[in-house]
Amino acid sequence: MAGLNIHLVGPGAYRMQGPMTFAHISQNTLRALKFPAGISPIRLDLAEVSGVDSAGLALLIECIRLTRANGADLQLSNIPPQLMALAKLSGLDGSDYFAPQAASPL
Repeated sequence: MAGLNIHLVGPGAYRMQGPMTFAHISQNTLRALKFPAGISPIRLDLAEVSGVDSAGLALLIECIRLTRANGADLQLSNIPPQLMALAKLSGLDGSDYFAPQAASPL
């Protein structure tokens, strides 16, 4: 079973690829979230995410926590509709991370 992959595509720029689901997020995924200190913003492109459940939302909340701990901003782009729906159900759709403009490319 292929997992969720996080690819570095440039300084502070990452692309997530694959399903952001409980069955596909592993310890390797969590280890890949070692965002470098001193780079801001950290940009995550979600265009290649193929499915999302609540574990995917929890993973993005962890990304928010990690970037804040490094004093960096996090920018999400190409947020899948399923993730926007989960954010809305969780009351996060009003945050800067999941605002409607975050769903479009950077």
